[in-house]
Amino acid sequence: MMQDDSFARIAVEDWRQFGRIDIDLSSRLTILTGANGTGKTTLVTLLGRHFNWSSAFVGLPVRSKDGRITYLNGVKSATILESGAAEIENASIGSLTYSNGQTSTLSVPTAGGGSNYDITFSNQQSIPGLYLASHRSLSSYREVQAIPSQFSASGQILQQYIAELWQRWLGSYSQKSSMLLMKESLLAAAIFSEGNSSVEGSSEAAEVWNGFQAVLRELMPSTLKFVRLAARPPEIVVETRTGNFVIDAVSGGLSALLEVAWQIFLRSREYSQFTVCMDEPENHLHPSLQRSIIPSLLRAFPSVKFVVATHSPFVVTSQPDANVYALDYDNGVAYSKLLDFADKSASAERTLREVLGVETTIPVWAEERFNEIIDRYAALPVDQSSLIELRGELEREGLGSTLSQALNTLLPSIEGEGGK
Repeated sequence: MMQDDSFARIAVEDWRQFGRIDIDLSSRLTILTGANGTGKTTLVTLLGRHFNWSSAFVGLPVRSKDGRITYLNGVKSATILESGAAEIENASIGSLTYSNGQTSTLSVPTAGGGSNYDITFSNQQSIPGLYLASHRSLSSYREVQAIPSQFSASGQILQQYIAELWQRWLGSYSQKSSMLLMKESLLAAAIFSEGNSSVEGSSEAAEVWNGFQAVLRELMPSTLKFVRLAARPPEIVVETRTGNFVIDAVSGGLSALLEVAWQIFLRSREYSQFTVCMDEPENHLHPSLQRSIIPSLLRAFPSVKFVVATHSPFVVTSQPDANVYALDYDNGVAYSKLLDFADKSASAERTLREVLGVETTIPVWAEERFNEIIDRYAALPVDQSSLIELRGELEREGLGSTLSQALNTLLPSIEGEGGK
């Protein structure tokens, strides 16, 4: 049973691209999927407001008859008329219900303001959690110049780390990268974890040093054969059965895993139960890791709820008991639909077709060439000779695997020939 201080449901209506969105967030894992522009990031960002991750929305500039520029905030005119919002400061665009039964109304200002506007949450509850943006940080190599003289609390380490990510996201620069901050904290954790005759040990440092490595054993790919982290000041070394390397030298995918794991682990040091909102966890990850990242996180953090926005079919089908919602357009507006998988082990190709709306998974050039060939053969009599020629041409064009699809496409022509 999950914690009482979490999200239960979010509903948004007639705002920006949304028609009506209604999403049950009570499950331990909620997955939002759909094409670009359907509003997945917008929804997880609204939830992220509870975790001090706030980004203003940008209005649409329009020029009035008198030449002035005003900005529209995305509220549909019908909503304003029905609510009488033209006479009040804010128009309701939805609601957020919490697991404690409280409800917060989501509102936007109706009066024209600047280019940016914000969402107002009435009765906003305090929810422990973490927001992980879609873009992972990039850090050039920096050697640790100084190790802290005492080990900081996990909450303080996390806040410093998030502050650095936030500064980078805003385009600012600080003297320390996020990777450098992680290395400094890990070196301090290793040094103070046991202590010696001259240095007093820290139980907090020991738990961070050992606990983070336990998390990495769950998340790191099995092919890496991760063993442990080793402190060799001024470096942190990743020791594996396939070879050792400094932590700065990890690949983009492993760096993304480290960043995610570090933040969730540090938050778990403060709260036994909380919610993590993740935008596109598949970024930088090999497909094999896209399959495993969510199950691995659920194992590593058994008391944590996750709300995930994704394009990856491997993430969509990664957990059989997840609530999966597809966001899709109908008559120009986006709606949410709870997916009821008859076959929860559907392949990536099938998920791309049936959930993400990708009609075919072959390359565009191959699809165009395939259609050209089929159009030509559809106009010819279909007999054994033409089918042999079709097979040969598909193979010469590198499309041999599409033969069954070609036959299914030509089947009406074949049946028509037989009925004459």
